Amino acid sequence: MSSRTLFIGWDGADWSVLDRLASEDLMPNLTTLRPKGSSGVLYSSFPAHSIAAWTSFLSGLSASEHGIVDFRRCSPGRYIPDSPNGSSSVPRPSLLQAISDAGARVLSINLPMTFPPFPVNGALVSGVFLPPGARFTHPPELEQELDVAAGEYGYDS
Repeated sequence: MSSRTLFIGWDGADWSVLDRLASEDLMPNLTTLRPKGSSGVLYSSFPAHSIAAWTSFLSGLSASEHGIVDFRRCSPGRYIPDSPNGSSSVPRPSLLQAISDAGARVLSINLPMTFPPFPVNGALVSGVFLPPGARFTHPPELEQELDVAAGEYGYDS
């Protein structure tokens, strides 16, 4: 028997809202999955900012250790941010790389801090702030499959 792990991350989700929606039969998949796994209240990172939290999830480090607290970063000697943080900003190895390096298959969809995409044992669809026209999947041919299946997939920056 193989073991599988599924992480579902909803940025800013609250169980009081999710439980209400599930009780109204508006989230049948969550209602089915939850008793078969583990769930709970997670406390955010400090600072409680999405980019810091997702980077902590991927790196296993606190924001004070990884240093990513905003979507944009400053170059040394500059005060005003001039470039976006992205997958290359996450300390290595990231959770996705560690899972992949251990020989397990990875399927990552729409996870912040995964652009530009990087090789994994499986498939990766980058998430959040994708520049128009930029490659956003690994393997690259997955992008065409998504376009055929879902129309023009992707995000504007």
